Amino acid sequence: MGDRHYLYLVEGETEKVLIDVLKKSGCLVAGRIEVLDVTKTIITRRKIMTFSPRTTVVLVFDTDTESDHILSENLSILSDARPRVSQIVFVPQVRSFEDELLYSCSHAKQLKDFWGVVDDFKRTFIHCKNLERDLKSKGFDLSLIWTRKASEGAFKSYNQESFKIKKKKQ
Repeated sequence: MGDRHYLYLVEGETEKVLIDVLKKSGCLVAGRIEVLDVTKTIITRRKIMTFSPRTTVVLVFDTDTESDHILSENLSILSDARPRVSQIVFVPQVRSFEDELLYSCSHAKQLKDFWGVVDDFKRTFIHCKNLERDLKSKGFDLSLIWTRKASEGAFKSYNQESFKIKKKKQ
C-alpha cells in the first residue's frame, strides 16, 4: 500500500460510521471518509483538487436506484483525474446498506433485531455508543459484508472489490 492515500466516498452517515468503526478495529485500510452519494451527485473538479496525489478512491454506493448514469459520469471524471486518483475501488451495496448489514450479521434477520427499532434505525445506528460490541453480538462477519455483486438492474456490471480494502486478520 506504500505511500498511497485512501478516500472513502460513501452514500450516507451510516456507511461513514460503519467504515470508521471497521477502520479503528483494524479491519479496513485507513483513509479519509466523506459522505458523497456518487450515484446522485457529480464529483467536481474542485473536490478532486482536495485529493492527495496517488489517492485510491473507494466508492461505497447502494444499487437500489434505477440508473447508473451519474455514477458513470463520476467514473469518467475520476479516470481523467490522474495522477491525483491512482485507483478506483467499487464497493456496491447490494440493494442498500441495511440489506448488506443484515446479510453480514448471522444473529439478525430483520432490522428490529438490532435495537428493536425500524423507523429510527439509521439514527440509532449512527448514535450507537458501542457499535463494535453491538455488531459482534449480532454475529457480524466482515468476510460477508460487501461480497455480493448486483445480479440485475443498472449496477450489475460493477464488480465487487471490497477485498481491496479489507485487511487480513492475523
